[in-house]
Amino acid sequence: MDTFEEQILDLTEELKFQLTCNTCYDVSKTFVLPCNHSFCENCLNKMKYCCSECKQPFSAQDAEEDSFSNGVLEHLEAIKGILSECSDTVNESQWKKIKLPCELSGYKLVLRFEIKKNHKGETPLHIACKKNNVEYVSRIINNGVDINTKDYAGWTPLHEAVVGKSIQCANSLLEAGALPSVPGEWYITPLHKAVSINNKEMIELLLLHGADPQAVDYSGKTPIDWCTSKETVSILENRTQKLTIPRRLYLYPWPQVFLDKRIDNKFSETLDVHYKDLDALKKGQITHYVITNRESEDPKINLFHLALAIVQGASVVTEKWLTDFLLTQNDYLGFGYIVKEREDTIKRSVINRIKCNPKLFDGINFSFGVSNKSHKIMNINFSKDDLIALATIGGGKILTREPALRTVENQFNYPFHVNKSSEFAGCCNFIIYDESSPPQLLYNMKELKHKSSTWLIECIMSFSIVS
Repeated sequence: MDTFEEQILDLTEELKFQLTCNTCYDVSKTFVLPCNHSFCENCLNKMKYCCSECKQPFSAQDAEEDSFSNGVLEHLEAIKGILSECSDTVNESQWKKIKLPCELSGYKLVLRFEIKKNHKGETPLHIACKKNNVEYVSRIINNGVDINTKDYAGWTPLHEAVVGKSIQCANSLLEAGALPSVPGEWYITPLHKAVSINNKEMIELLLLHGADPQAVDYSGKTPIDWCTSKETVSILENRTQKLTIPRRLYLYPWPQVFLDKRIDNKFSETLDVHYKDLDALKKGQITHYVITNRESEDPKINLFHLALAIVQGASVVTEKWLTDFLLTQNDYLGFGYIVKEREDTIKRSVINRIKCNPKLFDGINFSFGVSNKSHKIMNINFSKDDLIALATIGGGKILTREPALRTVENQFNYPFHVNKSSEFAGCCNFIIYDESSPPQLLYNMKELKHKSSTWLIECIMSFSIVS
Protein backbone atom coordinates (compact mmCIF):
# COMPACT_ATOMS: atom_id res chain seq x y z
CA MET A 1 0.00 0.00 0.00
CA ASP A 2 1.36 3.46 -0.87
CA THR A 3 2.63 5.43 2.10
CA PHE A 4 1.47 8.99 2.62
CA GLU A 5 4.91 10.22 1.49
CA GLU A 6 4.80 8.15 -1.71
CA GLN A 7 1.36 9.48 -2.63
CA ILE A 8 2.57 13.06 -2.21
CA LEU A 9 5.66 12.35 -4.34
CA ASP A 10 3.51 10.87 -7.09
CA LEU A 11 1.15 13.86 -7.10
CA THR A 12 4.10 16.26 -6.94
CA GLU A 13 5.68 14.78 -10.04
CA GLU A 14 2.37 14.87 -11.92
CA LEU A 15 1.70 18.49 -10.99
CA LYS A 16 5.24 19.46 -11.95
CA PHE A 17 4.73 17.88 -15.36
CA GLN A 18 1.62 20.02 -15.92
CA LEU A 19 3.55 23.21 -15.16
CA THR A 20 6.66 22.64 -17.27
CA CYS A 21 7.37 23.75 -20.84
CA ASN A 22 4.78 22.27 -23.24
CA THR A 23 7.50 21.38 -25.74
CA CYS A 24 10.62 20.15 -23.92
CA TYR A 25 9.23 19.72 -20.37
CA ASP A 26 12.09 21.80 -18.99
CA VAL A 27 11.52 22.90 -15.40
CA SER A 28 13.28 26.25 -15.84
CA LYS A 29 11.44 29.58 -15.96
CA THR A 30 8.38 29.47 -18.23
CA PHE A 31 6.39 32.08 -20.15
CA VAL A 32 2.65 31.88 -20.83
CA LEU A 33 0.98 32.92 -24.10
CA PRO A 34 -2.57 34.27 -24.62
CA CYS A 35 -3.62 30.74 -25.67
CA ASN A 36 -2.57 29.57 -22.14
CA HIS A 37 0.26 27.32 -23.38
CA SER A 38 3.54 27.69 -21.46
CA PHE A 39 7.07 27.42 -22.82
CA CYS A 40 10.61 27.94 -21.65
CA GLU A 41 12.57 30.83 -23.11
CA ASN A 42 14.61 28.59 -25.43
CA CYS A 43 11.55 26.96 -27.04
CA LEU A 44 9.73 30.30 -27.24
CA ASN A 45 12.55 31.78 -29.30
CA LYS A 46 12.34 28.90 -31.81
CA MET A 47 8.65 29.36 -32.55
CA LYS A 48 8.81 32.43 -34.80
CA TYR A 49 5.72 33.91 -33.14
CA CYS A 50 3.40 30.95 -33.70
CA CYS A 51 2.42 28.63 -30.83
CA SER A 52 3.71 25.12 -31.55
CA GLU A 53 0.76 23.54 -29.74
CA CYS A 54 -2.28 25.33 -31.25
CA LYS A 55 -0.65 27.31 -34.14
CA GLN A 56 -2.09 30.59 -32.83
CA PRO A 57 0.09 33.61 -33.71
CA PHE A 58 1.47 35.88 -30.98
CA SER A 59 3.71 38.92 -30.62
CA ALA A 60 6.80 39.34 -28.46
CA GLN A 61 4.78 41.44 -26.00
CA ASP A 62 2.22 38.63 -25.57
CA ALA A 63 4.67 36.28 -23.83
CA GLU A 64 4.47 36.97 -20.09
CA GLU A 65 6.56 35.33 -17.41
CA ASP A 66 4.44 32.70 -15.66
CA SER A 67 5.37 33.77 -12.15
CA PHE A 68 2.71 31.60 -10.52
CA SER A 69 3.84 28.35 -12.20
CA ASN A 70 7.50 29.18 -11.64
CA GLY A 71 6.88 29.74 -7.94
CA VAL A 72 4.91 26.52 -7.60
CA LEU A 73 7.70 24.58 -9.35
CA GLU A 74 10.25 25.83 -6.84
CA HIS A 75 8.07 24.71 -3.93
CA LEU A 76 7.40 21.32 -5.54
CA GLU A 77 11.12 20.68 -5.87
CA ALA A 78 11.56 21.52 -2.18
CA ILE A 79 8.74 19.14 -1.17
CA LYS A 80 10.17 16.38 -3.33
CA GLY A 81 13.60 16.78 -1.77
CA ILE A 82 12.18 16.45 1.74
CA LEU A 83 10.11 13.32 1.00
CA SER A 84 12.11 11.37 -1.59
CA GLU A 85 14.62 9.82 0.80
CA CYS A 86 11.89 8.60 3.14
CA SER A 87 9.78 7.23 0.26
CA ASP A 88 12.68 5.35 -1.34
CA THR A 89 13.53 3.68 1.94
CA VAL A 90 9.99 2.49 2.54
CA ASN A 91 9.59 1.19 -1.00
CA GLU A 92 12.87 -0.76 -0.95
CA SER A 93 12.28 -2.36 2.43
CA GLN A 94 8.73 -3.35 1.51
CA TRP A 95 9.43 -4.99 -1.83
CA LYS A 96 12.89 -6.53 -1.60
CA LYS A 97 11.30 -9.38 0.39
CA ILE A 98 9.06 -10.53 -2.45
CA LYS A 99 9.78 -14.07 -3.54
CA LEU A 100 10.39 -14.47 -7.28
CA PRO A 101 8.91 -17.76 -8.55
CA CYS A 102 11.11 -19.91 -10.78
CA GLU A 103 8.67 -19.33 -13.67
CA LEU A 104 9.77 -15.66 -13.66
CA SER A 105 13.54 -16.03 -13.45
CA GLY A 106 15.20 -13.20 -15.32
CA TYR A 107 12.52 -10.71 -14.28
CA LYS A 108 12.23 -8.19 -11.47
CA LEU A 109 8.98 -7.59 -9.57
CA VAL A 110 8.41 -3.89 -8.96
CA LEU A 111 5.83 -1.87 -7.03
CA ARG A 112 3.45 -0.21 -9.45
CA PHE A 113 2.81 3.52 -9.05
CA GLU A 114 -0.37 4.76 -10.72
CA ILE A 115 -0.07 7.94 -12.75
CA LYS A 116 -2.88 9.84 -14.41
CA LYS A 117 -3.33 9.62 -18.17
CA ASN A 118 -4.63 12.07 -20.76
CA HIS A 119 -7.66 11.49 -23.01
CA LYS A 120 -5.59 9.14 -25.18
CA GLY A 121 -4.45 7.11 -22.19
CA GLU A 122 -0.93 8.53 -22.48
CA THR A 123 1.22 9.11 -19.42
CA PRO A 124 3.88 11.84 -19.20
CA LEU A 125 6.38 9.08 -20.05
CA HIS A 126 4.62 8.35 -23.35
CA ILE A 127 4.63 12.03 -24.28
CA ALA A 128 8.26 12.55 -23.29
CA CYS A 129 9.30 9.60 -25.47
CA LYS A 130 7.32 10.98 -28.41
CA LYS A 131 9.13 14.31 -28.05
CA ASN A 132 12.58 12.77 -27.44
CA ASN A 133 12.89 14.41 -24.03
CA VAL A 134 15.74 12.19 -22.79
CA GLU A 135 16.30 14.04 -19.52
CA TYR A 136 12.65 13.83 -18.49
CA VAL A 137 12.44 10.16 -19.47
CA SER A 138 15.41 9.33 -17.26
CA ARG A 139 13.98 11.31 -14.38
CA ILE A 140 10.50 9.79 -14.45
CA ILE A 141 11.87 6.25 -14.85
CA ASN A 142 13.79 6.71 -11.62
CA ASN A 143 10.60 7.86 -9.87
CA GLY A 144 9.13 4.35 -10.13
CA VAL A 145 6.39 4.76 -12.75
CA ASP A 146 5.29 1.73 -14.77
CA ILE A 147 7.54 1.85 -17.84
CA ASN A 148 5.49 -0.87 -19.57
CA THR A 149 2.12 0.87 -19.19
CA LYS A 150 -0.08 1.04 -22.28
CA ASP A 151 -2.18 3.91 -23.61
CA TYR A 152 -5.72 3.27 -24.82
CA ALA A 153 -4.42 2.13 -28.22
CA GLY A 154 -2.10 -0.40 -26.58
CA TRP A 155 1.16 1.50 -27.17
CA THR A 156 3.90 1.52 -24.53
CA PRO A 157 6.47 4.30 -24.05
CA LEU A 158 8.94 2.04 -25.91
CA HIS A 159 6.62 2.00 -28.95
CA GLU A 160 6.58 5.81 -28.86
CA ALA A 161 10.37 6.03 -28.57
CA VAL A 162 10.75 3.73 -31.60
CA VAL A 163 8.25 5.68 -33.72
CA GLY A 164 9.93 8.93 -32.64
CA LYS A 165 13.32 7.47 -33.67
CA SER A 166 14.70 8.31 -30.22
CA ILE A 167 17.53 5.86 -29.66
CA GLN A 168 18.40 7.50 -26.34
CA CYS A 169 14.87 7.25 -24.92
CA ALA A 170 14.53 3.65 -26.12
CA ASN A 171 17.90 2.76 -24.61
CA SER A 172 16.96 4.39 -21.28
CA LEU A 173 13.75 2.37 -21.13
CA LEU A 174 15.43 -0.91 -22.07
CA GLU A 175 18.35 -0.37 -19.68
CA ALA A 176 15.80 0.23 -16.92
CA GLY A 177 14.18 -3.13 -17.69
CA ALA A 178 11.30 -2.30 -20.04
CA LEU A 179 9.74 -5.33 -21.72
CA PRO A 180 11.03 -5.28 -25.33
CA SER A 181 8.17 -7.15 -27.06
CA VAL A 182 4.89 -5.93 -25.55
CA PRO A 183 2.21 -6.28 -28.24
CA GLY A 184 0.38 -3.03 -28.90
CA GLU A 185 -2.54 -2.31 -31.21
CA TRP A 186 -2.97 -5.17 -33.68
CA TYR A 187 -0.25 -6.95 -31.64
CA ILE A 188 2.42 -4.78 -33.25
CA THR A 189 5.60 -4.87 -31.16
CA PRO A 190 8.29 -2.18 -30.99
CA LEU A 191 10.40 -4.39 -33.28
CA HIS A 192 7.61 -4.44 -35.90
CA LYS A 193 7.61 -0.63 -35.73
CA ALA A 194 11.39 -0.34 -36.00
CA VAL A 195 11.36 -2.59 -39.08
CA SER A 196 8.51 -0.60 -40.66
CA ILE A 197 10.60 2.59 -40.59
CA ASN A 198 13.78 0.64 -41.48
CA ASN A 199 15.68 2.01 -38.46
CA LYS A 200 18.59 -0.44 -38.34
CA GLU A 201 20.16 1.07 -35.22
CA MET A 202 16.84 0.75 -33.36
CA ILE A 203 16.36 -2.82 -34.63
CA GLU A 204 19.78 -3.84 -33.34
CA LEU A 205 19.14 -2.16 -29.98
CA LEU A 206 15.83 -4.00 -29.54
CA LEU A 207 17.32 -7.35 -30.52
CA LEU A 208 20.21 -6.79 -28.12
CA HIS A 209 17.64 -6.45 -25.33
CA GLY A 210 15.79 -9.60 -26.31
CA ALA A 211 13.03 -8.40 -28.66
CA ASP A 212 11.30 -11.36 -30.29
CA PRO A 213 11.80 -11.48 -34.10
CA GLN A 214 9.12 -14.22 -34.32
CA ALA A 215 6.34 -12.17 -32.65
CA VAL A 216 3.16 -12.39 -34.74
CA ASP A 217 0.88 -9.40 -35.35
CA TYR A 218 -2.91 -9.63 -35.83
CA SER A 219 -2.49 -10.30 -39.55
CA GLY A 220 -0.09 -13.18 -38.82
CA LYS A 221 3.11 -11.38 -39.81
CA THR A 222 6.43 -11.36 -37.96
CA PRO A 223 8.93 -8.48 -38.08
CA ILE A 224 10.79 -10.39 -40.81
CA ASP A 225 7.60 -10.37 -42.90
CA TRP A 226 7.60 -6.58 -42.60
CA CYS A 227 11.12 -6.24 -43.99
CA THR A 228 11.70 -4.30 -47.20
CA SER A 229 15.44 -4.97 -47.50
CA LYS A 230 17.71 -8.02 -47.38
CA GLU A 231 20.01 -6.18 -44.99
CA THR A 232 17.22 -5.86 -42.41
CA VAL A 233 16.32 -9.55 -42.82
CA SER A 234 19.95 -10.43 -42.19
CA ILE A 235 20.03 -8.35 -39.01
CA LEU A 236 16.90 -10.07 -37.69
CA GLU A 237 18.07 -13.57 -38.56
CA ASN A 238 21.66 -13.36 -37.39
CA ARG A 239 21.53 -11.41 -34.13
CA THR A 240 22.49 -13.81 -31.31
CA GLN A 241 24.03 -11.58 -28.61
CA LYS A 242 21.61 -10.56 -25.86
CA LEU A 243 21.97 -8.56 -22.65
CA THR A 244 20.82 -10.16 -19.41
CA ILE A 245 19.17 -7.12 -17.84
CA PRO A 246 16.27 -8.14 -15.54
CA ARG A 247 12.97 -7.07 -17.09
CA ARG A 248 10.51 -5.20 -14.90
CA LEU A 249 7.11 -6.70 -14.10
CA TYR A 250 4.75 -4.47 -12.14
CA LEU A 251 2.47 -5.45 -9.27
CA TYR A 252 -0.41 -3.58 -7.69
CA PRO A 253 0.66 -1.85 -4.45
CA TRP A 254 -1.57 -4.19 -2.45
CA PRO A 255 -3.54 -7.35 -3.30
CA GLN A 256 -7.11 -6.78 -4.46
CA VAL A 257 -8.77 -9.80 -2.84
CA PHE A 258 -12.08 -11.59 -3.43
CA LEU A 259 -12.92 -14.05 -0.64
CA ASP A 260 -14.86 -17.25 -1.24
CA LYS A 261 -18.22 -17.10 0.57
CA ARG A 262 -17.28 -20.14 2.67
CA ILE A 263 -14.51 -18.23 4.43
CA ASP A 264 -15.45 -17.17 7.95
CA ASN A 265 -16.35 -13.47 8.21
CA LYS A 266 -14.33 -13.24 11.43
CA PHE A 267 -11.27 -14.35 9.45
CA SER A 268 -11.68 -11.53 6.91
CA GLU A 269 -12.30 -8.91 9.58
CA THR A 270 -8.94 -9.59 11.21
CA LEU A 271 -6.89 -8.91 8.07
CA ASP A 272 -6.03 -5.49 6.69
CA VAL A 273 -6.26 -5.95 2.91
CA HIS A 274 -8.29 -4.52 0.04
CA TYR A 275 -11.33 -6.77 -0.13
CA LYS A 276 -13.46 -6.76 -3.29
CA ASP A 277 -17.08 -7.83 -3.78
CA LEU A 278 -18.63 -10.05 -6.45
CA ASP A 279 -19.26 -7.04 -8.66
CA ALA A 280 -15.51 -6.32 -8.71
CA LEU A 281 -14.82 -9.96 -9.58
CA LYS A 282 -17.27 -9.74 -12.48
CA LYS A 283 -15.59 -6.54 -13.71
CA GLY A 284 -12.09 -8.02 -13.68
CA GLN A 285 -10.82 -5.86 -10.80
CA ILE A 286 -9.14 -8.42 -8.53
CA THR A 287 -5.62 -9.84 -8.21
CA HIS A 288 -6.39 -12.78 -5.87
CA TYR A 289 -9.32 -15.15 -5.37
CA VAL A 290 -8.99 -16.70 -1.91
CA ILE A 291 -10.60 -20.08 -1.22
CA THR A 292 -10.72 -22.11 1.99
CA ASN A 293 -7.85 -24.41 2.90
CA ARG A 294 -10.28 -27.36 2.77
CA GLU A 295 -11.14 -26.71 -0.87
CA SER A 296 -7.51 -27.00 -1.95
CA GLU A 297 -7.51 -30.62 -0.77
CA ASP A 298 -10.98 -31.60 -2.01
CA PRO A 299 -11.86 -28.94 -4.63
CA LYS A 300 -15.49 -27.85 -4.58
CA ILE A 301 -14.80 -24.37 -5.83
CA ASN A 302 -17.52 -22.25 -7.41
CA LEU A 303 -16.59 -22.92 -11.04
CA PHE A 304 -18.01 -19.62 -12.30
CA HIS A 305 -15.98 -17.63 -9.77
CA LEU A 306 -12.90 -19.70 -10.60
CA ALA A 307 -13.38 -19.05 -14.33
CA LEU A 308 -13.80 -15.30 -13.67
CA ALA A 309 -10.54 -15.27 -11.69
CA ILE A 310 -8.57 -17.22 -14.31
CA VAL A 311 -9.77 -15.22 -17.29
CA GLN A 312 -8.61 -11.95 -15.65
CA GLY A 313 -5.22 -13.32 -14.56
CA ALA A 314 -5.91 -13.46 -10.81
CA SER A 315 -4.11 -15.89 -8.50
CA VAL A 316 -6.41 -18.53 -6.97
CA VAL A 317 -4.91 -19.22 -3.55
CA THR A 318 -5.84 -20.68 -0.18
CA GLU A 319 -6.62 -18.61 2.90
CA LYS A 320 -3.26 -19.73 4.34
CA TRP A 321 -1.57 -17.56 1.70
CA LEU A 322 -3.43 -14.52 2.98
CA THR A 323 -2.29 -14.92 6.58
CA ASP A 324 1.28 -15.82 5.57
CA PHE A 325 1.57 -12.90 3.14
CA LEU A 326 0.44 -10.37 5.72
CA LEU A 327 3.11 -11.67 8.10
CA THR A 328 6.03 -11.89 5.65
CA GLN A 329 4.96 -10.10 2.41
CA ASN A 330 7.05 -12.78 0.74
CA ASP A 331 5.01 -14.61 -1.90
CA TYR A 332 2.91 -11.82 -3.45
CA LEU A 333 1.81 -13.87 -6.45
CA GLY A 334 0.90 -16.80 -4.24
CA PHE A 335 2.45 -19.42 -6.53
CA GLY A 336 3.23 -21.58 -3.52
CA TYR A 337 -0.44 -21.63 -2.44
CA ILE A 338 -2.30 -22.14 -5.72
CA VAL A 339 -5.03 -24.75 -5.80
CA LYS A 340 -3.35 -27.87 -7.19
CA GLU A 341 -6.18 -28.89 -9.51
CA ARG A 342 -5.56 -25.85 -11.74
CA GLU A 343 -2.01 -24.87 -10.85
CA ASP A 344 -0.53 -24.70 -14.38
CA THR A 345 -3.54 -22.86 -15.77
CA ILE A 346 -3.56 -20.26 -13.01
CA LYS A 347 0.16 -19.63 -13.31
CA ARG A 348 -0.13 -19.12 -17.07
CA SER A 349 -2.97 -16.64 -16.66
CA VAL A 350 -1.17 -14.65 -13.93
CA ILE A 351 2.09 -14.50 -15.89
CA ASN A 352 0.20 -13.46 -19.01
CA ARG A 353 -1.32 -10.51 -17.12
CA ILE A 354 1.82 -9.17 -15.49
CA LYS A 355 3.77 -9.51 -18.76
CA CYS A 356 1.28 -7.07 -20.33
CA ASN A 357 0.10 -9.60 -22.91
CA PRO A 358 -3.41 -9.42 -24.41
CA LYS A 359 -6.20 -11.25 -22.59
CA LEU A 360 -7.16 -14.83 -23.48
CA PHE A 361 -9.99 -13.93 -25.89
CA ASP A 362 -8.48 -10.70 -27.21
CA GLY A 363 -8.99 -10.37 -30.96
CA ILE A 364 -11.93 -12.81 -31.02
CA ASN A 365 -15.51 -11.93 -32.00
CA PHE A 366 -18.19 -13.97 -30.24
CA SER A 367 -21.81 -14.45 -31.20
CA PHE A 368 -23.85 -16.31 -28.57
CA GLY A 369 -26.49 -18.51 -30.13
CA VAL A 370 -27.42 -20.06 -26.79
CA SER A 371 -30.77 -19.71 -25.05
CA ASN A 372 -31.36 -17.78 -21.83
CA LYS A 373 -31.89 -20.95 -19.83
CA SER A 374 -29.16 -22.48 -17.61
CA HIS A 375 -26.47 -24.49 -19.35
CA LYS A 376 -24.89 -27.35 -17.38
CA ILE A 377 -21.14 -27.40 -18.00
CA MET A 378 -18.77 -29.49 -15.88
CA ASN A 379 -21.68 -30.11 -13.48
CA ILE A 380 -22.21 -26.37 -12.91
CA ASN A 381 -25.08 -24.27 -14.27
CA PHE A 382 -24.03 -21.27 -16.35
CA SER A 383 -26.49 -18.68 -17.63
CA LYS A 384 -26.09 -16.97 -20.99
CA ASP A 385 -25.12 -13.80 -19.12
CA ASP A 386 -22.42 -15.77 -17.27
CA LEU A 387 -20.91 -16.96 -20.54
CA ILE A 388 -21.01 -13.47 -22.04
CA ALA A 389 -19.38 -12.02 -18.90
CA LEU A 390 -16.52 -14.54 -19.13
CA ALA A 391 -15.92 -13.81 -22.82
CA THR A 392 -16.03 -10.05 -22.19
CA ILE A 393 -13.66 -10.03 -19.20
CA GLY A 394 -11.40 -12.28 -21.26
CA GLY A 395 -11.06 -9.52 -23.86
CA GLY A 396 -13.52 -10.90 -26.43
CA LYS A 397 -15.85 -8.72 -28.47
CA ILE A 398 -19.56 -9.63 -28.26
CA LEU A 399 -21.50 -9.37 -31.52
CA THR A 400 -25.22 -8.57 -31.40
CA ARG A 401 -25.91 -10.92 -34.30
CA GLU A 402 -24.23 -13.80 -36.07
CA PRO A 403 -21.61 -12.62 -38.56
CA ALA A 404 -22.80 -12.87 -42.16
CA LEU A 405 -20.66 -15.05 -44.40
CA ARG A 406 -20.12 -12.23 -46.88
CA THR A 407 -18.64 -10.01 -44.15
CA VAL A 408 -16.08 -12.54 -42.89
CA GLU A 409 -15.10 -14.19 -46.16
CA ASN A 410 -11.32 -13.98 -46.64
CA GLN A 411 -11.01 -12.16 -43.29
CA PHE A 412 -8.01 -13.95 -41.83
CA ASN A 413 -6.75 -12.62 -38.51
CA TYR A 414 -4.66 -14.15 -35.75
CA PRO A 415 -5.87 -13.60 -32.17
CA PHE A 416 -2.93 -13.46 -29.78
CA HIS A 417 -3.54 -16.77 -28.01
CA VAL A 418 -4.38 -18.76 -31.14
CA ASN A 419 -1.44 -20.93 -32.19
CA LYS A 420 -0.42 -20.08 -35.74
CA SER A 421 -0.16 -23.79 -36.59
CA SER A 422 -3.53 -24.78 -35.06
CA GLU A 423 -6.83 -25.39 -36.83
CA PHE A 424 -7.99 -21.95 -35.59
CA ALA A 425 -5.13 -20.03 -37.21
CA GLY A 426 -6.62 -17.10 -39.12
CA CYS A 427 -10.04 -17.39 -37.44
CA CYS A 428 -11.36 -14.60 -35.23
CA ASN A 429 -15.13 -15.26 -35.44
CA PHE A 430 -16.83 -17.87 -33.27
CA ILE A 431 -20.51 -18.70 -32.83
CA ILE A 432 -21.15 -20.28 -29.42
CA TYR A 433 -24.02 -22.77 -29.28
CA ASP A 434 -25.68 -24.89 -26.58
CA GLU A 435 -24.20 -28.37 -26.73
CA SER A 436 -27.56 -29.93 -25.85
CA SER A 437 -29.21 -28.39 -28.94
CA PRO A 438 -26.65 -27.77 -31.68
CA PRO A 439 -27.77 -25.99 -34.88
CA GLN A 440 -28.37 -28.10 -37.98
CA LEU A 441 -25.63 -26.26 -39.86
CA LEU A 442 -22.28 -25.97 -38.07
CA TYR A 443 -19.73 -23.68 -39.70
CA ASN A 444 -16.17 -24.93 -39.82
CA MET A 445 -14.71 -22.40 -42.24
CA LYS A 446 -11.24 -20.95 -41.80
CA GLU A 447 -12.83 -17.55 -41.13
CA LEU A 448 -15.85 -18.65 -39.06
CA LYS A 449 -16.48 -21.57 -36.71
CA HIS A 450 -19.23 -22.91 -34.47
CA LYS A 451 -18.05 -24.02 -31.02
CA SER A 452 -20.02 -25.21 -28.00
CA SER A 453 -20.42 -23.43 -24.67
CA THR A 454 -18.44 -26.30 -23.11
CA TRP A 455 -15.54 -25.45 -25.41
CA LEU A 456 -15.57 -21.87 -24.12
CA ILE A 457 -15.22 -23.03 -20.50
CA GLU A 458 -12.53 -25.56 -21.47
CA CYS A 459 -10.53 -22.73 -23.04
CA ILE A 460 -10.67 -20.78 -19.77
CA MET A 461 -9.84 -23.79 -17.61
CA SER A 462 -6.72 -24.45 -19.66
CA PHE A 463 -6.01 -20.77 -20.42
CA SER A 464 -5.58 -21.57 -24.10
CA ILE A 465 -7.68 -21.61 -27.26
CA VAL A 466 -8.39 -25.33 -27.28
CA SER A 467 -8.15 -27.11 -30.63
